[in-house]
Amino acid sequence: MLRSSHLHFYGAWPHKIHHMDVHPIMPWIVAVDERDKLIIWEFEQQVRLQETDLTIIEEERVKDGEREEKDKVGNIIGVSFYDDGIWEWRQRMLQKRSTTPSTAATKTSRTVFTHWIALITVNRVYFVDCHSMKTMAIGSGVLGHRSPSVADFSFGTKDLFFVGTTDGSVMVFRMDKGTPSFETSIAAHTKSVRRLLAFEEDKSLRLVSAGADGKLCLWDLSNENSIPEPAKVFAHEDDILAVLMEPSSRHLFTLGNDKKVGVWEVSGKHPC
Repeated sequence: MLRSSHLHFYGAWPHKIHHMDVHPIMPWIVAVDERDKLIIWEFEQQVRLQETDLTIIEEERVKDGEREEKDKVGNIIGVSFYDDGIWEWRQRMLQKRSTTPSTAATKTSRTVFTHWIALITVNRVYFVDCHSMKTMAIGSGVLGHRSPSVADFSFGTKDLFFVGTTDGSVMVFRMDKGTPSFETSIAAHTKSVRRLLAFEEDKSLRLVSAGADGKLCLWDLSNENSIPEPAKVFAHEDDILAVLMEPSSRHLFTLGNDKKVGVWEVSGKHPC
């Protein structure tokens, strides 16, 4: 039941909101509007914490010596919070049945959280510090002039960031003190990567990728220097629009452009 007294209405924003994410631990909402303005709200106190836009981010990037083609207004295709607190929360939700503490929980207990926002545009991926609004970017040159389509991350023995691209690749970056460095690239799909979902299982890192080719893959990234062939299934006739995992991490749910919902049991390392 929803009670109106427990909901806060912020009023009409003067510009159309295109993308939004909610932090699972902090009372924060991040949104991007049609002008590519980035806004962070603290919804319990109903205050705006930060506000910036792509123009300012671009100016800072050029000052730092990058000379790649600038992003244009309307080129932001996704925004999400990114920090080790979210990773710990996600693993706690996905490993409720596990009696073994995850490496993420061990690491996060001695880590001071740095809250970032991952901002995906058609040319690159930006990381924006939620407090200082300082930015850094994975440029199109580092991406091999591929266009990013989606991203996800993991915190554990290594802090990794995954970028899916429109040509079907999944690029893996190591985050060393918040600075991304390229690790490897996976030829995952024949069309654009639509969704990525990283999680831990039995202290091993797994990555789910879903593509516009209708294929659902489960990757074992225990050793990213030698990644075996994934368990895979053609889940839908064409584009996979969404992927979710239940808290027990035993089932994956997919939504396809073919108007079907798929339920997939994860048995060991295999969706079946």
